[in-house]
Amino acid sequence: MLYVALFAVTTVLISQDFSHEKSFQTYDLDIAESVSLEEFFQTFPKTYSKTQIDAANFLLQLISKIDQEIQSLNLPISVERYFKGEFENKITSKTCNLEKTITEDFIMIPVSIQKLKNLDESFERFFMEEILTHGNRYYCEQCNIKHDVQLKKGLKKLPNHLLFEIKRMEIDWTIMEFLLIDSYHELPDTLNLHPYMKNDHSTFALEEEEKKSIEEEKEVYKYRLNGLVIYQGTEKAAKYCSLIRDREVQQKWYKIDRDGKKEFDHDDISKLAFGNEKGKVESWAQVVIYDKIQTSNFHIHEREP
Repeated sequence: MLYVALFAVTTVLISQDFSHEKSFQTYDLDIAESVSLEEFFQTFPKTYSKTQIDAANFLLQLISKIDQEIQSLNLPISVERYFKGEFENKITSKTCNLEKTITEDFIMIPVSIQKLKNLDESFERFFMEEILTHGNRYYCEQCNIKHDVQLKKGLKKLPNHLLFEIKRMEIDWTIMEFLLIDSYHELPDTLNLHPYMKNDHSTFALEEEEKKSIEEEKEVYKYRLNGLVIYQGTEKAAKYCSLIRDREVQQKWYKIDRDGKKEFDHDDISKLAFGNEKGKVESWAQVVIYDKIQTSNFHIHEREP
């Protein structure tokens, strides 16, 4: 369980007071192993910084650093490929014949929650068509000038393990400080990303066998919530824990923090991860992972060995 180890390491390292701790625990669901902090930092000397960093950025740095170490050993594997997907951005202009498609890699998708009730609404906003104008105009190489353009986002490739960063703290530019969004934002147990794929199909006027084939293809765009890194505290200080689903026993969850691993009630996830409908939010999911439910002949991305 690659992501279990990454989540556990991220949670525990970020929560440690390094001046007093000599080791930390990494966990698979059945194994607890003590790891020397000195050994860890000798292997990944640039992963940890004394400057303030959140779990999302730490996890991205950790994945990148692990990949660098793997590549230095000339091993034919990559951590990033388990998490890497591709956006496809289509740019068009009504002023000229500009039509351009740009692909963009991602490891983690940032999710805005301002005035949004759940992850589905966040996705609708994220992929909403935009007009780039004024300071965001796009330079047309054919016309040698900047145009107002339409930007339409979509997903081109999806990984087997999909990471999200929940943006509950956003900067207020008038006072140049991060402010906490006090609201309830639900994370569904399952997620269907088919509507946002660029290779979407219409089943209108197709034969029954073709419709069946397309419906089977849509199934591989469904994901299940399998892990969360929970931020507990205020805008300025916090501790972390991880909630991780047992892949073998789907109904069983575990909570992992600096004190160890214990079983966790699935029904209590909302209390730690979704925020509050009323009052100040003191606990929420900062990083969320969804795993692809099934694979088939319709490959979203290269399957894991």
